[in-house]
Amino acid sequence: MRELRADFRHWYNVRYEDVAADEAIDLVLSLPLGSMYLAALSPYWAWSEERSAMADVCDLQLRAERLVATHSTEGAQRITRPADVYERRQALEKAREAKKKMETTKWELVDDG
Repeated sequence: MRELRADFRHWYNVRYEDVAADEAIDLVLSLPLGSMYLAALSPYWAWSEERSAMADVCDLQLRAERLVATHSTEGAQRITRPADVYERRQALEKAREAKKKMETTKWELVDDG
């Protein structure tokens, strides 16, 4: 609710409580990427289209600089997006779970002959 209240003020200049339920639903469904509510739902929606486009432009600049310096774009830096951070955390958590499962599993020798 906190995010919706803030977004209604920011994007629509109204109080969430002052909007009829059917209109509130329409407004929620119309919130732009980068709104607090959508960012809370998914890191993939945390940045506005403009901010994502600017990060893409910066990425192109970084790749161009790398290409000029090394004649290759391999290893060029990239602007970190909220989804990148989320995916790294998810991968780290999966790795921790796999390690824990391997350490706590009772292993038996298998005679293959």
